[in-house]
Amino acid sequence: MRTAKLYRQYAEDCRRIARNMPVEQRAKLLEIANAWVACAENLETRESVDEDDRDGARTMGMFWPRPVPMARPEWSLRCLPP
Repeated sequence: MRTAKLYRQYAEDCRRIARNMPVEQRAKLLEIANAWVACAENLETRESVDEDDRDGARTMGMFWPRPVPMARPEWSLRCLPP
C-alpha cells in the first residue's frame, strides 16, 4: 500500500541522488522530488477528509453503508388487517 511516508522517502531518495549529479540532471531530480512531496501532501489531505467524513457520520448517528429499507413482499400486505 502506498503511503505518504513512502512518497516522502522517494522524495528524499531523489534529493540524495541529485547531490552527485550534474546541474541539469540535478534540477530534474529535484523537480521529481517536489512531485513526490506533492503526492504525499495530496494523500494526507484525502486521508484527512475521509477520516473527517467518517467521524461526522458517526457523531450524527449515521452509518456507512447505510441500511437500505427493504420493501415488504406483496403477500405480507395481504396478511395485514385493513
